[in-house]
Amino acid sequence: MLTEEQKANVRKWTAALRSDEFKQGRHVLHNLSNNTYCCLGVACEVFARENSINREEWATTDDLDGPLKAEKFDDNGEYLPKQVQEWLGMVTDYTIDGEDLTQLNDVEKRSFAQIANFIEKKLL
Repeated sequence: MLTEEQKANVRKWTAALRSDEFKQGRHVLHNLSNNTYCCLGVACEVFARENSINREEWATTDDLDGPLKAEKFDDNGEYLPKQVQEWLGMVTDYTIDGEDLTQLNDVEKRSFAQIANFIEKKLL
């Protein structure tokens, strides 16, 4: 069960997903090469607006896009850092109620709006 504060944080995340502020990407939290985000990367950005989090650039290779520059949040380049999980009331770093958010974003290629609807249905 989420606290009221965690519910408010989830609402901030889903609002950001529905906004035009973030361009959707795949496979890393924040792809600096083309300034795109996965749905979990948007959560990290929203968290970072109100909280301190370590950010660093890293070079990686994506199977589809080849070499790229990405951004890590607290040494995580692909999944939610622990402090962001706790801020949102999530039990794991990429699943909600057994559903894999990276699967929805990266493989099924659901839009940010569709993912936001899913998150709200499961968490609120």
